[in-house]
Amino acid sequence: MENNIIIPKGWVEIRTEQYIELLSLDNTDYNSMSVYNLEVLSIISDTDKDDDVWQDMDIDDLFVIYNNTKWLLNEPNKKHLKEIDNKDFNTLTLGEFIDIQYFFNDNYISNIHLICAILFKQYKLDEWNNKIYEPYEYNIYERSNTYLEIPITNIYGIISNYLEWKDNFMTSYTNLFEVEANITEEEMYEGLDQNEIDELNAELEADKQLSKWNWERILYDLSGGNITKFNDILNMNIILVFNILSMKKELKL
Repeated sequence: MENNIIIPKGWVEIRTEQYIELLSLDNTDYNSMSVYNLEVLSIISDTDKDDDVWQDMDIDDLFVIYNNTKWLLNEPNKKHLKEIDNKDFNTLTLGEFIDIQYFFNDNYISNIHLICAILFKQYKLDEWNNKIYEPYEYNIYERSNTYLEIPITNIYGIISNYLEWKDNFMTSYTNLFEVEANITEEEMYEGLDQNEIDELNAELEADKQLSKWNWERILYDLSGGNITKFNDILNMNIILVFNILSMKKELKL
């Protein structure tokens, strides 16, 4: 197009790093929507918003560009490429699951490349044609650079697929994630004397401290307090780990 600016025609032409940058924008941080829109256009076209080419562009050309970028209002295609093979979620290790959860809770959009570095695995076939995935011993930060450079449409669908699996997974282990019904402070302390209130407050504070160290506490519990076994437990299958936790809770072991 004129002025040597190439405007993508859809999400398939947007790299993951561009997608992350786009989603980090907040239009309330800009003085006007025009300035915000210029920031968006500069990201998707790999140009500097202060470049003369934008400053010299007349309003009619800008209007044409805006009209040709309405695809930005929709999500990228969720059907990620099958050629990029992701690990079966049911075969995740506890360590992989913990790291994925950390990146999701932090910000899954800005961490999507790191999540993909965990979920997309290299593998080889054994003599019976079963996929044998590489162990979780590589540097995910180095590998994640690969996913920053590919189209967002190649990997975007893995997020919704994982979230669907996680919801089903959590439902299967409801007993481990039970949350007490919401009650008011008045109802909580009803009928208690001051000593009992103090004891309850101490228990609530202890629970709060335990939740802060939840994964570490699980590792400590499953290892019998032997920290040299932590890596072995982190490499255990996530379903096996949660089955053991469920058994221990049900049998009060």
